[in-house]
Amino acid sequence: MNAGKRRDGELIEYLSGMPGYTDVLNGAGYKCGISGKWHLGDSHHPQKGFDYWAMHAKGGGPYYNAPMVDAAWRGVVTRDGWKYVAFENNHWLLFNLNEDPYELANLAHNAAFRDIRGKLNRELARWIKDTNDEFQLPE
Repeated sequence: MNAGKRRDGELIEYLSGMPGYTDVLNGAGYKCGISGKWHLGDSHHPQKGFDYWAMHAKGGGPYYNAPMVDAAWRGVVTRDGWKYVAFENNHWLLFNLNEDPYELANLAHNAAFRDIRGKLNRELARWIKDTNDEFQLPE
């Protein structure tokens, strides 16, 4: 099989029409994301309930300098030590750089940090408006 394609060249969606665990998690309100290699067919389009999708363009191949299918993102780092990154319509990363300089604890989906995430999202929205960007931030 060549990069998740059928013999006629069409991309394959494995388990099409069948629920996957990411569909179940997504349906319960969880945000699911994956970055890396996808060996189960079409790596160019998000599969099975994933909200974030950054995949090796060929499903697999070289580890270093791999060609990637990636999503657009916008972010802000504040002077008081916060880093926030959003993908279109999806909060993705939130770090307190003062307490976590190596960015090990992602706080983006932690309810205790909802207010700071909202503040940073509004700050990023203001920048997007000021620069006439057309990026769709999450609400």
